[in-house]
Amino acid sequence: MQLTLTTQQVEALAPDRASIGKAKKLAEPVHWRVIGRSERALWGQCRGSTDYDVQVDLSDLKSKCSCPSRKRPCKHVLGILFLAAQKPKSVPTNDEPELVREWLGRRAAAAAAKATTRAAKAAGKKTVDREAQAKRAEKRAERVADGLKQLDRWLRDLVRVGLATVEETSPGIFEEQARRLVDAQASGLAGWVRRLGTIPLSGPDWPDRLLGQLGRIALLLRAYRRLDELPADLQLEVRSIIGWSVPKEQVLSDGERRQDRWQVFAQELTEDDRLRVQRSWLIGKESGARAL
Repeated sequence: MQLTLTTQQVEALAPDRASIGKAKKLAEPVHWRVIGRSERALWGQCRGSTDYDVQVDLSDLKSKCSCPSRKRPCKHVLGILFLAAQKPKSVPTNDEPELVREWLGRRAAAAAAKATTRAAKAAGKKTVDREAQAKRAEKRAERVADGLKQLDRWLRDLVRVGLATVEETSPGIFEEQARRLVDAQASGLAGWVRRLGTIPLSGPDWPDRLLGQLGRIALLLRAYRRLDELPADLQLEVRSIIGWSVPKEQVLSDGERRQDRWQVFAQELTEDDRLRVQRSWLIGKESGARAL
């Protein structure tokens, strides 16, 4: 296996320019009592008053030297790397010495332990995140339920006193209820209630139209109270109308899939205090199916 290493790579590892100069003086075979390489490592024993054992992991160029220098990598590590880069034929391929095998084994074990620790921390964080997300969803469900109960009482009072009072108070009373629903995080339904304010005095039949829309809302509230009894696709639709966002994963797993060439035939853009919602109505060119 050809060792691909450049002098630029080696110089980039050096702690300072002085170390580069000293290391290049050691980049000759004569300075090395033992030298060799494998697919995993480069190693050698640098001659001197004391011979120093040098080891380099070729996967990331991390190194170890038995010398006492505080600079890392030291001149011995840089020297063997310069030698391998400039005169690769001077570094024969050999079996890894036991010293090198043990060092690489310790490095691999340490890396595996770090990976396990990171994975455990990530799993723990995901668990905490899921628990926090579940708590937030539970609190929101409580707020939505309280908001819908208040809206139900308001609808009953409105029907009890009669729609004639709406002429004097519209659209203010509808806007007030819509804001309460936004505060309760039921922004989708808030849009329905806000649009009720456009009906009074909009034509001679406005009481009938308003009563019809109030009936739709009352039916929606009843459906939400009995959500668990509804089919899965209808549950998604009711929750979406109320203002719950449906996770992409749930749409892909539970939603109906139909291939067609879809055309947009209507769009609606509504704005609440904290949310802008765009709805697009589609019709399949080939099947005639409709979708929202």
